[in-house]
Amino acid sequence: MGIKHVLTNPLNNDMEINWTKVLWIAVFVAIILSVGILIGSSLEHASNIVAQNSSSNVQNNIPTAAIDQGPANYKLNFSNQYPKNLQGNLQFGITDGTNAIQSNTKDLVSPQNVSIVFRKVEVKYNNNTTNTKSYKYNGWETLDLTNNVTSNLLSLSSQNIEYLGSTSLISGSYSDIKLYIASATATINGVTKNLVVASNDYLEIAQTFSIHNLQTTYVAVQFDASQMVENMNGKYYLVPNLAGVNVSY
Repeated sequence: MGIKHVLTNPLNNDMEINWTKVLWIAVFVAIILSVGILIGSSLEHASNIVAQNSSSNVQNNIPTAAIDQGPANYKLNFSNQYPKNLQGNLQFGITDGTNAIQSNTKDLVSPQNVSIVFRKVEVKYNNNTTNTKSYKYNGWETLDLTNNVTSNLLSLSSQNIEYLGSTSLISGSYSDIKLYIASATATINGVTKNLVVASNDYLEIAQTFSIHNLQTTYVAVQFDASQMVENMNGKYYLVPNLAGVNVSY
């Protein structure tokens, strides 16, 4: 039997309070509040962990997406977390040269001018020879292209290189180059034509070179511009034939 306490009220002498119900309601409210506090604490802890992990990824500048492509821009490179005395400079350029091996591509035309706009250029850092922290990362670094347009490939030569930019990179060994081409034009019979470029495509060149502390490495990709334009059904396509890569220190 529950315990009843009659409260005399001048407005309602029949009002009664069931203290057993009041007690159970108070216990229920206390339980709800305790569960809410525990959930809030857990969410805050989880948020802190996510924030810490996100901060760690930003500080390390290691791409969280596919490891075979570099950051969106050079400012996010892995190399940037190291001091200048552990970096060197890569001077990247484009040149033209005649390839001894003639292309088998049909319908090639002879342009008077070929100009390329690069969306992005990457190089692959690839060095496992030491145990220092800087050599634990094998991945792509994005180059700083202060000039991403080649004016006229046919006007260049192996001695006349058009440099597109200089980038500070961690010293070590590099094994590959990726060229992302945004657009291209060619002058054919005195008329400038927009060339069709394969979308979301890139050229990957297997080329080893080294970056040395506080020194400059010069890398120039050598195209064969005379064999880079193809006419198919009235449309002109870019055929990015390569003649080689020049590396000097």
